[in-house]
Amino acid sequence: MNDTTREVGGTLGVAVLGSVLASSYARDVHHALAGAPLSGAARSAVDSSVTAGVDTAAHLPDRASATAVADAVKDSFMSGFHTASWVAAAACLVAAVVVVFVLPARAQQRTSSSAHDDERSVFETARS
Repeated sequence: MNDTTREVGGTLGVAVLGSVLASSYARDVHHALAGAPLSGAARSAVDSSVTAGVDTAAHLPDRASATAVADAVKDSFMSGFHTASWVAAAACLVAAVVVVFVLPARAQQRTSSSAHDDERSVFETARS
């Protein structure tokens, strides 16, 4: 059960953080390149992935435009990465708060069970 929980958590984490990164990248690169002289196919490629964006920039004939597009792609990716990192940090913070409130209660239950067991063993020792 522990392995299954870890696998599901890892899968969901990658999916959620990947979606946050991709959405943030697409939004930021679209805004950054709103006035760029790109064809429809080139704009679609740049919006779809970082690799396609850098490759598209490398094939632009104007060196200044190529540099501007490559910089916008890289900056948009890093912005998306930072956003995904903040989402991951927030998830860790929520998990830490849950642990603080859930685990001490479980520890108290174990402590009271241990105390009860200790009382029983003292009683049985005194009886013998």
